[in-house]
Amino acid sequence: MKYVYVILLVLCCLGCKSTKVAPETSTYEGVLKVQGITTYQYGTHTLTNENDVYALTSDTIILDDFDSEYVEITAKRVDGYPVENGPIYLNVKTIKIKNQ
Repeated sequence: MKYVYVILLVLCCLGCKSTKVAPETSTYEGVLKVQGITTYQYGTHTLTNENDVYALTSDTIILDDFDSEYVEITAKRVDGYPVENGPIYLNVKTIKIKNQ
């Protein structure tokens, strides 16, 4: 009977999938621009402020609508970046135009 419990425990563990916790969102401000050609080749836009440059993408927002605007975004960092000395890569979740 003891072996039945051990076998059931092992089968339960094998059936479990590890779940990865999504990174939390953070807020960023700066001027949003269409990216153009880069050496690091990820993202469609950039967000630039006096201290940093971020590569941006979004699966919910049309970033072209905010080209050359000073904006505040909430975004999640994309895992596995930066690469090739590129900027931090952000997936934009919300955006609003701000006054400087």
